[in-house]
Amino acid sequence: MVTAPDLAFSDNTTQGANLGDRIRSTDGREFVYAQVGATAWVPGKVYQGAAVVANHQNMVCVTPFTVTGGQSISATLGGTASTLGQYANGYCFVNDGTGAGQTFFVKTNTAQSTTTGTVVITIEDPVITTLDTTSRISLMPNLYANTIIYPTTATNAVAGVALYPVAATDFGFLQTKGLIAVLNDAGTTVGLGVSPSTNTAGAVMTVAATTVQIGMAAQTGVTTKYNLVFLNI
Repeated sequence: MVTAPDLAFSDNTTQGANLGDRIRSTDGREFVYAQVGATAWVPGKVYQGAAVVANHQNMVCVTPFTVTGGQSISATLGGTASTLGQYANGYCFVNDGTGAGQTFFVKTNTAQSTTTGTVVITIEDPVITTLDTTSRISLMPNLYANTIIYPTTATNAVAGVALYPVAATDFGFLQTKGLIAVLNDAGTTVGLGVSPSTNTAGAVMTVAATTVQIGMAAQTGVTTKYNLVFLNI
């Protein structure tokens, strides 16, 4: 991790670092390098990774992995086409069957326009247990690629809070730790934990039993206003 606070206030039209790279400011705030999705980031709002594709989960393994210029796994799509490199720098994991519990870093994947066709996933990590047709394959995009505003019903894990207005499809830094003003919902209480709101996309509310804590209210929150939160993502 490097100390480079000025980088947090930047908009890169081309990727200038690895997605997930982190920097820290001298006051202890931390930031993660990420890509904006189809809609520009708005400062003070919470963002998550791209929505998980349901039909790219629990797919049937077509063939065991091969070692030809890199290991690859083939699986049958469950009803949604894939695009070239859609899961680059993301993850492929075996959720059931032979080899269950293995997780692999994805180098790239093939495009497949047929929604129930075969997608080939090239991975960088070694396969410990050889896969077979009982193996079930799932794909997860890089958490920091094509980030979207955190919806009222989550479709991926939280990535961070926007500090700077970065344009659609560009690259920049989301804040993950330390004080930042965040859109408030339902009047949070100072000292209590906060989570992404289930009422207002991109806002925070007091954490509940069914929500995930991402920080703590540093001051009493006022609904629709931006109040300080100490993030810990």
